[in-house]
Amino acid sequence: MYAKFSSRREALNFMEAIGYAGDMVTTATAKYAERNEGAFPDRNEFSRQMAPYCPIRSPVCNRNDLYRTADGSCNNILNPLWGASLTTQARFLLPAYGDRFNLGLLPRIKSVTILPLQSPREISNALFNTGKSPPRSSKFTIASTHFGQFVDHDFISTPILKGKTECFSFRTAPGDFTTTCMAFVGSDVGVEPGCFPGDNRPAEVPMLTVNHIIFLSKHNNIVESLRSLGWTDGEQLYQEAKRSLQEYINISYILSTCHLFLEMKEYTNLDFGVLRLAAAYRFGHSLVGSFVESFNEDFTPLNKNPMEDHFFSTRSIRNFDERFGPDAISRWMTTQFKSRSDRFLTPSVRNRLFQTMPKNGFDLSALNIQRAQLQQIKKQTLSALYCRTMPVNTMPESAFESPLAGKKRIPCQLFPGLDFKPWDKAYTYYKETL
Repeated sequence: MYAKFSSRREALNFMEAIGYAGDMVTTATAKYAERNEGAFPDRNEFSRQMAPYCPIRSPVCNRNDLYRTADGSCNNILNPLWGASLTTQARFLLPAYGDRFNLGLLPRIKSVTILPLQSPREISNALFNTGKSPPRSSKFTIASTHFGQFVDHDFISTPILKGKTECFSFRTAPGDFTTTCMAFVGSDVGVEPGCFPGDNRPAEVPMLTVNHIIFLSKHNNIVESLRSLGWTDGEQLYQEAKRSLQEYINISYILSTCHLFLEMKEYTNLDFGVLRLAAAYRFGHSLVGSFVESFNEDFTPLNKNPMEDHFFSTRSIRNFDERFGPDAISRWMTTQFKSRSDRFLTPSVRNRLFQTMPKNGFDLSALNIQRAQLQQIKKQTLSALYCRTMPVNTMPESAFESPLAGKKRIPCQLFPGLDFKPWDKAYTYYKETL
């Protein structure tokens, strides 16, 4: 099932060309650096020599076009590939890889103290295992959680390496799963700003499928309304309905990005980056519940199943036994409040993600950690120093209890049980170089 989640069907030939070019660029740069004491080749000359092997995207934009393109190109006339599909994810900070010249040949497996990094599963067991959850929201329903998932999937789909050796599996404790090694395959490379529309994840959970059905139904309703007004051209009907639905993208995009970029006025390519999509945006995983439920038309409970029984299954949507279905699931989603965000993940996604038989699932929080590690997300402290948006020298008392909101903050150096001496030298270095 994890293979189904990781599979891709968008522009496969173009993706293969990008992967091939990325391999050539990485290998050539590494060999040059090895022969020249870490120096990198001249950018212009290197680009000239690599040009025959790089896939080219040169969209021609027309200011008078009535409709947006399907792949997001030409949203910005002067920079037509900004935010387009099949473009690399932007970075706010330089990555920190594990190879000698920081080229991305190897993931980082040691900390700045030179000690090996802990297994993501060990961290997950220590920090994200279900504890006492905070009260439920009094404002936002379960529907908001899975609308966020819908928006996230609309913005990004990270290409996964296929048929290659770049595996970054990690160990798990005996007894947690059927094996003591959790499979993990790295994300593919990108070369120049250069994934076409389409997504293979609409049935990941039934609540996400409900969102897809809602938007599809709304699209069809708009088309029928236009037909009743005399519109007949099929392409025009499609484009007008799509344009109406795209307004939600504008609203969601602005609300999600404006706060982050208020402190980064010089950063003009307002594109979702690795920092947000590989790290911060995953806070929503703590909002995911343990069950899929349905309500009758009078909003009384109808049925309830464990979440792990419904990953990539359309059984509840097709409603063969008349116990679920889109309408019944929607009634539950829109009337029940979601949990407030905390650091805990439900066992359905922390121990049984994509499970097809007992103990053959995955740990979502551990996968998040490993994904951030592979993409070399720098520590939150360094990001905060860069953005200058939050205090980084204090932390809440009882920081490993939930909830954290409203707790008194104390200096990090005074937090019991934390030894900062090994980090002082590295912290000072990074602080001075940012």
